[in-house]
Amino acid sequence: MFRLICIGVIVLRTLAGQEVTQENQSMEFEDKKQLEVLRGLKSIKGDLKLNYIDDLGALRKMTRIEGSLSIENANVQDLRPLSKLRTVGGTLYIDVERVRSLNGLQRLETVGGDLKICGSKRFPGKTIDVFRALRSVGGSLEITGCKPRGAGWVIGPFPKLTSIGGDLTISHYCGGRRRAPSLKIGGFPKLESVGGSIFLRFVHKAKPFPRLTQVGGPVRIDESPNLIWDKTFPRLKPRN
Repeated sequence: MFRLICIGVIVLRTLAGQEVTQENQSMEFEDKKQLEVLRGLKSIKGDLKLNYIDDLGALRKMTRIEGSLSIENANVQDLRPLSKLRTVGGTLYIDVERVRSLNGLQRLETVGGDLKICGSKRFPGKTIDVFRALRSVGGSLEITGCKPRGAGWVIGPFPKLTSIGGDLTISHYCGGRRRAPSLKIGGFPKLESVGGSIFLRFVHKAKPFPRLTQVGGPVRIDESPNLIWDKTFPRLKPRN
C-alpha cells in the first residue's frame, strides 16, 4: 500500500486500485490535476465534493461512494466518467448550471440520502431521464429549477424506483416569476411509498403513479391545472 496526501485528506489505496479509506470525512477538489489522486479507484468511504471541475475522467472506475457526492459549477459536457457508479451512500447533489447533460448516471441504483438536481435556464437538455436503474432514494428526491430554453423538461421516467424515504419535489423556480406549466413527468410506474410529502409545481402533464399507496405527509399540487387527482394518483386516497 501507499499513501497519498491531497488537500489535508489522507487517502489509502491498494496497488490494484480497488478501495480507498480516509482519515477525514470529506474530500474537496477544484482542479482535475488534484482529482488524479482518485484515478483507478472503485470506491471511497467519505464525501466527495467537486467544484469547478472541467474533467471527471479520473472517476471512470468509480462504482461506490459511501458518503455524499456534490457536483457544483462543473464545466463538463456530461457525466459519462461516472457511468460505472452504482451507489451513493449519502446525498447526491448536482447543480446543472454548467453541466450540459446528465448522461452517465444510467447505472446508479441506490442513493442513501437525498437526490437533488438543481436546474438552470442555461441547461440545454430537455429531458432528465438517466435514472432508469435507480431503485431507492433513502432521503428526498428533489428536481427543481428554472425553465430551460425551448420546451420544458421531461422528468423521468424512473422505471425501477420503488421507494423514497423523504419528500418528492418536482418544481420550477425562476426567482419568483410566474410561469405557465411546462414540466412533464415521465412516470414512476413502480413507486409504492414516499416517506414525506409530495410537492408538484408548474407541471403540465404527468403519467400516473399507479402503485403509490403510502405518503407520509401532505400532497400539494400548485400551478398545475391539468393534473387530476384520480388519474395521477389512482390508488392514493386524498386527505381531508
